[in-house]
Amino acid sequence: MSDLTEFIRLKIAIFTSFFAMSGFLLFNPLSLDIVFVALAAFFAILGVGSYNNITDVEEDKINRKMANPFAYSPKGKIITTISILLGSLFSSMFSFFSLVSYLAVISVLLLYSFVRVKRYTLIKNIYTAFGNSLVFFIGVGKFIDTSFPYYLFISAFVFIGSILSDLRDVKGDKIANIRTLPVVFGCGFTKKLVYALSIVFSILLINSGIQELLILLPFALLIVPLVSKDKIKIAHMSIGIPFIFLTLWLAIK
Repeated sequence: MSDLTEFIRLKIAIFTSFFAMSGFLLFNPLSLDIVFVALAAFFAILGVGSYNNITDVEEDKINRKMANPFAYSPKGKIITTISILLGSLFSSMFSFFSLVSYLAVISVLLLYSFVRVKRYTLIKNIYTAFGNSLVFFIGVGKFIDTSFPYYLFISAFVFIGSILSDLRDVKGDKIANIRTLPVVFGCGFTKKLVYALSIVFSILLINSGIQELLILLPFALLIVPLVSKDKIKIAHMSIGIPFIFLTLWLAIK
């Protein structure tokens, strides 16, 4: 069971579903449609996450100490395919815009694995941050121009999280010759960059006037002391957890 949950990146899929639910609750009244939104985002990440595990076998052997058996098995490809199809079904049950947003997420993130975007320093961080955060629009469900600033702040927050992932996986990435920020510039420089980004993000968020996203503020600031104490895994969890609180707050508001 642990191999399966790791292969489908269950934790990331759960956290990402809250990105989509937040988008839903910010721009739609609470209804059962939120279930379709959550499932669409959940299966989107299951699909692209499992596919990424299939394409990233060698470095994952190093970072996770062993290769996931599903990455070699036909079962892995079946899981990927079924997840993508289920996600498209659930997104279409909410709205056409949600389906289009879902297809954008799938296309962008499958392309990431297929062309190995992670080989390109910093570009991979920007790409994954803005690509993963597109699930927010699955929840919004319609074209609303005022939703774009929310997406930008969520993407910026996820961008910081992608750098934390690089710090966590620096040993394996270095051996696999993947030129991430800590591999190219060192962990010391990368940590300082995380400090700066967290502080700048916090300042911009305060000045933005977007009150609903202020719940991200304490988590953004918490990243600084956690990284300084080399608690990278805990710091990385600080990226997903606030969206659980945001979703619950919006639901009862």
